[in-house]
Amino acid sequence: MKYVVWAFFIFSLSSCNWIEEEVWGVPESKLEKTIIENTSSELFELDGVYKSEEGIDITSSEISFEIDGLSDTKGRFNNFTIELNANPKSNSLSLNVTIKSSSVFTENETRDEHLLNEDFFNSEKYPFIAFKSKNITPLDSSFIAKGKLALVGTESKINVPFNYLGSSSNSEGDTIYIFEGKVEFDRTAHGMKEAPSVGNLVTLHFYTELKKQ
Repeated sequence: MKYVVWAFFIFSLSSCNWIEEEVWGVPESKLEKTIIENTSSELFELDGVYKSEEGIDITSSEISFEIDGLSDTKGRFNNFTIELNANPKSNSLSLNVTIKSSSVFTENETRDEHLLNEDFFNSEKYPFIAFKSKNITPLDSSFIAKGKLALVGTESKINVPFNYLGSSSNSEGDTIYIFEGKVEFDRTAHGMKEAPSVGNLVTLHFYTELKKQ
């Protein structure tokens, strides 16, 4: 009998996940990753300004997120820019990320509208989310960008780990430089309010192919 109960419990959990995805929607990734031709971690050898592809619904870069809670939320931002400035003479790097908060997308229009209101991104008052770092340091085989996150009118320190995967040529024949990373943080520690059934822990994933300007 206990095995029947356990099987029913497992089935119930999987069914709930399926129902949640059907009702709320889960956005599919539009990423089309370029195959890396030259693997390298020599980030400080780069020289100049490197930017992500501009536009909406681009396929060469992605910033996605997950929020834990009674109803897990997964989504992405469809409008953002990532810029890396490198100066090998001074051995310095800086990173600037700007996200248009109204471009949040979770595959559910009702939930997207809710995320844009005053309880969350408050996009009318704070149209942009920004991260700026002038302190990028190596950490074993990866890197960490120590900077400030500007979110809903609050500016606070945050460390963002990432990897430099190397370079390659995209479909247009341009040389691109490929990065990816993940950062976890408590959204209420960076200006957002507590909300019923919504967790505070945010996991942000990013992948980008930068082109020298």
